[in-house]
Amino acid sequence: GGATLCDPMCGSATLPIEAALIATDTAPGLIRAPPPLRRWADADATLWPRLVDEARAARRPARGAILANDVHPAAIALARRDAQAAGVADCIEFSNDDVRDYEPPTAPSFVVSNPPWDKRIEGGEESWRELGLFLKRHCAPSTAWLLSGNKELTRHLRMRGESKLPIEHAGTDLRFIRYDVLPPRPEGGGSALPPPPAAVEAVEVVEEVEEEVASAAPAAAELTEAAAERLTVAAAERLTVPALKER
Repeated sequence: GGATLCDPMCGSATLPIEAALIATDTAPGLIRAPPPLRRWADADATLWPRLVDEARAARRPARGAILANDVHPAAIALARRDAQAAGVADCIEFSNDDVRDYEPPTAPSFVVSNPPWDKRIEGGEESWRELGLFLKRHCAPSTAWLLSGNKELTRHLRMRGESKLPIEHAGTDLRFIRYDVLPPRPEGGGSALPPPPAAVEAVEVVEEVEEEVASAAPAAAELTEAAAERLTVAAAERLTVPALKER
């Protein structure tokens, strides 16, 4: 078997469905109606059907498990419908549980999720806190990629992000954040408890400052060059003026 991907807060399951399409080597557009270009006067009538047949032949069964869970029954119903329409319903195992009660049937290797940001869906602080507990209880060791549009909420996960991928969507600045979910330390190897909230918050503050410094670096460099030029001019004036006076 392959790796297991899990979205514990899947909503309409956009991420699990896309994962299933990738896992099955489903070509983009394969499940859609034929494009208008087939009706062009100079279109090759045999080319598109041949390409579709080749793409269908290239599909393969997903080698890993894909798990999708959400607390809202209506969201799961919509997710099942969309997965059926995409032709990957048999690749995804759906469940309808609160994340605090959800126990994946297979230990996840990867967790990918888009938790609430308090923008369109409220309850973000509690959701991120419960998601952090879920990761530590059921997903170690694994890698988690979480999408966030509210940096104030990520600290409630009580985990340090290893890398951040900036994304801009519909005028909103997002971060796709990678977390390494580590297993508990072995007995005698020290405490397996997560770091205290103050320590996590301090690390996140440092990361935010580093981001701001990095984004401001080009402007700072320009200001530094301008300041250096002004200092050079001022120094030249101080050297030149007395010399003129002596003459």
